[in-house]
Amino acid sequence: MKIRGLVMLAVVAGAVAWPGGARAEVGAPVFGAGSNWAQPAVRTWILQAAPRAGYADVGSTTGRQQFAAGAVDFAVSETPYGFDGVDQPPARPFAYVPVAGGGLAFVYNLTVDGRRVTDLRLSSGTITGIFTGDITRWDDPRVTAENPAIRLPARAIRPVVREDRAGTTAAFTGWMSERHPDRWDAYCQAHGRPSPCGATLTFPVGGQVARVGSTGVAGTVVQPGGDGMIGYVEHSYARANRLPVAKVRNQAGYYIAPTASAVGVALSGAGQDRRAYPVSSYASLIVPTTTEAGFTVERGLTLSEFGRYALCRGQRDVEFLGFAPLPVNLVRPGLEQLQRIPGAITRADPLAGCANPTFAADGTDTLLATAPQPPECDNQASGTQCVTASPAAPHAQTVDADVATGVFSLAVEDDVAVLTGGSVGGEAIGGLPAVTVTDLRGTNPGWNVTAQVEDFVHSARPDATIPGAQLGWDPAAEDGGGSGHAAAGVRVVPGSGGLAGGATLCAAPAGGSAGTFHCFATLILAVPDSTLPGTYAATLTLTLA
Repeated sequence: MKIRGLVMLAVVAGAVAWPGGARAEVGAPVFGAGSNWAQPAVRTWILQAAPRAGYADVGSTTGRQQFAAGAVDFAVSETPYGFDGVDQPPARPFAYVPVAGGGLAFVYNLTVDGRRVTDLRLSSGTITGIFTGDITRWDDPRVTAENPAIRLPARAIRPVVREDRAGTTAAFTGWMSERHPDRWDAYCQAHGRPSPCGATLTFPVGGQVARVGSTGVAGTVVQPGGDGMIGYVEHSYARANRLPVAKVRNQAGYYIAPTASAVGVALSGAGQDRRAYPVSSYASLIVPTTTEAGFTVERGLTLSEFGRYALCRGQRDVEFLGFAPLPVNLVRPGLEQLQRIPGAITRADPLAGCANPTFAADGTDTLLATAPQPPECDNQASGTQCVTASPAAPHAQTVDADVATGVFSLAVEDDVAVLTGGSVGGEAIGGLPAVTVTDLRGTNPGWNVTAQVEDFVHSARPDATIPGAQLGWDPAAEDGGGSGHAAAGVRVVPGSGGLAGGATLCAAPAGGSAGTFHCFATLILAVPDSTLPGTYAATLTLTLA
């Protein structure tokens, strides 16, 4: 079976003029460092829109320190300078730009009679009690009262916390100190921390299992011996490890999961809304606002446009990575801050043309109007509980089901990929629109996405061409959900002819191809020194087989 998709490629060869008469080299390299949590989103945006940007996920604290030292052009951090007394703001002027939103998920591994519990509900008081050692068993009356439809086991609770400095720990401890300051402060003092304790980057361990990184926490909870464990991680790690997450009671009295819409409602400032997830936060770009420490207007143009893409078009792709699209109340000030970067394009209305999924073209919020309401069975006052399956079922039944073959498809996000920055004898660069592969055939036989490009033809001079052999790429792949795993194809050097003859964008092996997958590529066209300046177009054919 072959499923084909066509992508038109357009490239502009020659110098590029920017508004106001300023001229800059499009794609001037920039490099950043920081947040591990935001890395999947930042990496995706770079692949899609900023091929000459680089990023190292060294952690928020190290990223802030490297930015302050002038070692990187930007940083990404969940916490600001001066938080927890770790570091102080740099001497050079800078700005914070909200960029990646998400919810802190409480993942757990709990079984009853061999069946996994998946509908756990917890309030802030119960969570605080669990992680401070006040609640030690799953059948504690304070836990069972919140879960009337689940027969919780007489089993020890084993909380898992971060051993290293982490923005997730800062978000979690800050929430506990805000909701239950006396209980959290007493626990901190009992474990050698000064009072008042407040939010902290390192958890004061007092008997909990401690692991490095969200990978370590999630990996410990999900292991076969993890029954009874509960930990806190970014929602993206919960999804990657297929761990159930607890619904957390919000200020309106509803138990809410950390879905993209629930986090978006919370970040919009509607904390009292029944749909808001109560442990929601975001990471920020830290960007320079002057040309110091080697930063130039050319780099500023690249960085500001990358930031704009991240806040606008890039927010459409974050949900499958476990993040939440940022609402307009964070996007508008973020775009305004980006315009302070030297070399940034000034727009009278920063929101104009910003294709963010949470608001309309005129900037009108659509998130609050469309976010789904929670069911009444998740209302604390109802005395009931929403369940998808009951682990306390007294008997078993045989259920017969006919399962038909599912979808096997390829979808391309856009029909056009634009390569910019091209000059005669140089290179034009752009991102291939995201390619989504869905394999629900049930047979798990494997699949392969290949691409083949035709020659580029001048828009006004059909006799003027650029050989398709000049196009190269750097592919990447992300798993979007399912049991399989996709791998990126091999990098094709521009001018080597690989894409003209056909090359693999991404693939999944037999036995590991089931699910949904997202494939990307940075496209690089080597423009011959004999090329007639102008606009060129070619057709790239994608084939799924």
